[in-house]
Amino acid sequence: MGQDIFVTTINCMDGRIQVPVLKYMSETYNANFVDNITETGPNGILAANQNNPLLHNLKRRLHISVNLHGSRVISIVGHHDCAGNTVDYPTQIEHIKMSIKTLKSWNLNVDEIIGLWVNENWQISLISIE
Repeated sequence: MGQDIFVTTINCMDGRIQVPVLKYMSETYNANFVDNITETGPNGILAANQNNPLLHNLKRRLHISVNLHGSRVISIVGHHDCAGNTVDYPTQIEHIKMSIKTLKSWNLNVDEIIGLWVNENWQISLISIE
């Protein structure tokens, strides 16, 4: 049996976006497993980068995924019609970009940190900070 490949998504808890994101991550990175860290509006939480229990909990779960499961890729997800981060599309995208910067500042031992946007048709777009 081959080596298990893990990737991680920091995703909104909204059930409408779970399957598209998990499918994207597993297919794009040929992953056997996707660790799914969910929270309401996680891109807003990570963008704010404030010292609070929500941020600490996200960080703790992410460290388990990276350090114990060996995840090599992390995605941070924002989506259309988010009840947990009720800002407009441009602000959502900015929050994803700021979240990527926050995650990179944690010096995680991963190959890649990406942003994903899920639109009103549940299609995924890659968001980069470059």
